[in-house]
Amino acid sequence: MLTTTIVVVCSGLVIFGLARLRSVRFTQYAHIPGPATSLVWGHLKLISQLIRQDPSKHFQYAIHSLIKRQTDDTGLMLLDLRPAFYPIAVIYSHDLAEQITRATPQFKYSVPKAPLQDMIGHVIGRDSFLTNNGELWRDTRKMFNAAFAPNHLASFIQPILEKIQVFLRALDANARSGDEFELGERCTLLTFDVIGRVILNIDLKTQGDESEQHEVVRCFMELLANLPTFPQIEWVLSPRKYRRRMQITQTIESSLESIIQQKFEKLHGDKACGDGPATSDRSVLSLALEGVDSLTPKAIRTSIDSIRTFLFAGYDTTSVLLQWAFYELSRTPRALAALRDELDRVLGPNADPSAAANAIASNEAKLSQLVYLTAVIKETLRLHPPAGTSRFAEPGSDFRLQTSRGPLRVDGAILYLNHFSIQRDPTVYGESAETWVPERWLQTEGASEGFAAGAWRPFERGPRGCIGQELAMLEARLVLAMAVRRYDFVKVGLGATVDGDGDGGARIDEYGQYVSSEPLYDTFNLSAKPVDGTRMRVEFRQARVD
Repeated sequence: MLTTTIVVVCSGLVIFGLARLRSVRFTQYAHIPGPATSLVWGHLKLISQLIRQDPSKHFQYAIHSLIKRQTDDTGLMLLDLRPAFYPIAVIYSHDLAEQITRATPQFKYSVPKAPLQDMIGHVIGRDSFLTNNGELWRDTRKMFNAAFAPNHLASFIQPILEKIQVFLRALDANARSGDEFELGERCTLLTFDVIGRVILNIDLKTQGDESEQHEVVRCFMELLANLPTFPQIEWVLSPRKYRRRMQITQTIESSLESIIQQKFEKLHGDKACGDGPATSDRSVLSLALEGVDSLTPKAIRTSIDSIRTFLFAGYDTTSVLLQWAFYELSRTPRALAALRDELDRVLGPNADPSAAANAIASNEAKLSQLVYLTAVIKETLRLHPPAGTSRFAEPGSDFRLQTSRGPLRVDGAILYLNHFSIQRDPTVYGESAETWVPERWLQTEGASEGFAAGAWRPFERGPRGCIGQELAMLEARLVLAMAVRRYDFVKVGLGATVDGDGDGGARIDEYGQYVSSEPLYDTFNLSAKPVDGTRMRVEFRQARVD
């Protein structure tokens, strides 16, 4: 009798469990379109199969391929990754993305960021404004807003130009040697140097000898070079690496705390003496500390994690942007010629970097006249965005998106705004949506009113748009303005140009780009980055450059 009872109870539990699983899997988000799902695996098996086709590729390629198979025009697609992860509603419509990122009565600062601190908290800190929400996010963001205003950033043009000159000297050495090198490494070192100057007013010496680099740089580089695949359980899988990462993090935080204390004491010491704010240091950190009356543990924690966020986001976005811009220009002779002509016209025919730097420094308004350069940057960010964003409306909040099928409830699912697909939407960008065409951003006579603003969102939009976007655009403009007339970049390996049909020239496709045997693509390393570090050879444009 007991055995029979146990069998009956167990059978009942199994039946209930299967019914519950079926309900969760097939009913809860049945109103959201998506690929056919498995009762047991959801979409885990499907995604795994797609990624295994080329594990080195960023997962955005697999998601984009699924989106292109969609026959539904609602602009979102369900990927059910339970029990490994949350269900994900992939957003690939700019209209839906706008609904998520704008301020509304329901969500004062837009739909909150998704709870993904475990994935990046070990790099940017647990109290980063990048992942915080609500009033905590607002208060931190408010600390730094003034420092990232365009007028204030313009005061850093001269020191940024000086850092770019160091970058160019390294490229000169590569041009003279003819050796292959990773452009990604060069760009990363440059952008770290710029971030150090703008955020901290410190020469991190990133582009110099490693022994001379600031402690923060050495540790941050080591941290980025040893990112754990599963940070949540790294202490179990690799305790030695976990302990080392904790040591590195502690060193970074101790060094940053010392910098913060020194700047606070200097700033408020000057105020106490009646001298007002220190005018020699107008770094982002110093401006933020002007509004801090007492350096409490909370203020220190917020400042440390904000700096860690700036270091990561600041180097990453601009470095990736520069790599792809140099690559796309190198394979699009029409665009390279047009950009060089514009630079000659606006900055003068002398292509020497010092002359270009003097022209910009003496009249900063010239940067706004470089419309083709801006088009190059915008198109690069459109086709090669470094990351998307993830939002999350709590279960029960009844958050709904207005779609072509009517309002669809999406609370409880991660809302992944897939910039890669949003910015390749053929209904917006036409047949050339997957091709690099900077001319699409030029306003010409008879042109349409342009694209919907929300269709271009590499820095995101709304209240939580990237605070550093003006700095990234400024730095990219300056680097490209000083470099593209001095060098010819030649891609090596993946993405290299294919020779023509025996005529000694390269093959050019219908969009005026050199044909490559295998396209360069992004891999995933916290964000999207060229898989090979953008291996290049660089040559002087002219036969002789002093």
